[in-house]
Amino acid sequence: METLEAFQERNRYGYKRRQFMGTPEDDYAIVVARMAEVDKILGPRIGDFVIMLDGSLHRLTYDWVDYIQTAPAESGSYYLSNLGASYSGALCDPIPAPRIERTDGKMEGDVWIFSHDHARAYNGVHIRVDFRVYKVV
Repeated sequence: METLEAFQERNRYGYKRRQFMGTPEDDYAIVVARMAEVDKILGPRIGDFVIMLDGSLHRLTYDWVDYIQTAPAESGSYYLSNLGASYSGALCDPIPAPRIERTDGKMEGDVWIFSHDHARAYNGVHIRVDFRVYKVV
C-alpha cells in the first residue's frame, strides 16, 4: 500500500483547498482499516489482478460465483468499503471461475473512498492498495 506521504501528495489539491471533509491521516486510517477487513476475504475479490492467457493485465470486476468478469487493469473505478471493492465501468466476457488460479504475487491498484466517510460531490480521495494476483489457466 502506498505511504501516507504518497497518499497526501496524490490528493494534495483537495486537501489544500479544504475540499475534502477529513484530514489525510484520518482518511488513510479508514483505508488501512478497510483493507484489514478486505484481506480476510478468501478467494478472488473485486479489484484483484488477473493475468489473461494473452499476457494482458486485467482486474476482477464482478463475481458471479461460477464465473468472473474482468476489465483492462487501467479502466473503470473501484470504490473501497469494508466489504471489498465495487467496480464501475465496462465489463469483458465472463471467465469460468475454476479457470483462475492465485499466484504468489501482489500488485498495487487504485481505489477511492469518500473523505471522512461522507458521501458528497467532490469528496473522493484516491489511494493505491495491494491486491492479489491471479492468472487464467
